[in-house]
Amino acid sequence: MAWLKEQASAEDPQLHAVMSLFHGRQLVRHGFFDEGRGLLKDLPVETACDPASLLFHRAACEHWLLDPEA
Repeated sequence: MAWLKEQASAEDPQLHAVMSLFHGRQLVRHGFFDEGRGLLKDLPVETACDPASLLFHRAACEHWLLDPEA
């Protein structure tokens, strides 16, 4: 996951956002909610390639981590 955070200053920010969303979704699907939340929380919904998936997986992390305020 560190390589993905290092790529934040890459030439193509859209590619970084797509890869972060994909990796975050996979983490959530396999039960790694803390790690998935770390990737998904900073992604902007307005520029996401799949905003519904981003919001759903963020909500899943908040639900399973018992963080209703988020």
